[in-house]
Amino acid sequence: MSTRPLLAAACALGLLAGCENTVMYTPIIHPDHALASRGVDTVEVFAITPPARPHKDIGIFQIAASHFSEDPSTERLIADARKQAAQLGCDAIVVTSVDNLSDRYHSSNIQAGCLIYDR
Repeated sequence: MSTRPLLAAACALGLLAGCENTVMYTPIIHPDHALASRGVDTVEVFAITPPARPHKDIGIFQIAASHFSEDPSTERLIADARKQAAQLGCDAIVVTSVDNLSDRYHSSNIQAGCLIYDR
């Protein structure tokens, strides 16, 4: 039995603005200082190459577009990663993978690292 109709119904009933993208975060090390939420605009975004500034990679994001998302674009996925990174206190994200393939079995997704600058 396909779960797609159930997902569509859940989206229609639960979120009038469309289904949200899925943001998963996996910590890989504990920072040596407490992190505090910050403004989304203060989280820097890098692609593939991390900044030259000394830093620590503290976690990994995987963001997958909902099959019913109103905006499954890479820009939206990066914005969602940046928003979550701001809530966690990351100084920057480094986008390491972009997969734009989207079909009935697979959704567009990105992977990114959460980093904090050395103090």
